[in-house]
Amino acid sequence: MNGTIAATASEEVSITHDVVLCPRADVEQVPEVTASAFIEECQVCADKVLVTGFMQKTITYAPLDVPDCDSVTNIKTVPFAICIPVKGAVPDEICEALASVECQIDELRLGGRVFHFDACVRVDVAVFDDLGCP
Repeated sequence: MNGTIAATASEEVSITHDVVLCPRADVEQVPEVTASAFIEECQVCADKVLVTGFMQKTITYAPLDVPDCDSVTNIKTVPFAICIPVKGAVPDEICEALASVECQIDELRLGGRVFHFDACVRVDVAVFDDLGCP
């Protein structure tokens, strides 16, 4: 992005979600889990930036009592929205946002029927006061 950075800010959003697993997971096997965060939109308002995005969690696990099946993959997308205070931001400015998964706690519950996760997504924003165009 060409232009002058007027301000930057960061905030974290907490995401808690339960994923019903069908077939249920073998609780003796540890699931393989990956997580990514994506930005869909950022909008500059007076003294703040509104950001929407989603976290995608990919869970690969060993199913219980399913013959001839070594693994099952379940992909879950969980949306988020956050309002980040940015002192001096004005509606005509342009913004860029990046999201990253900072922490996550995963747990199989109810005998492998539910995959529960808690995650923190960090959102960094930059507000530009011009695009550097002549």
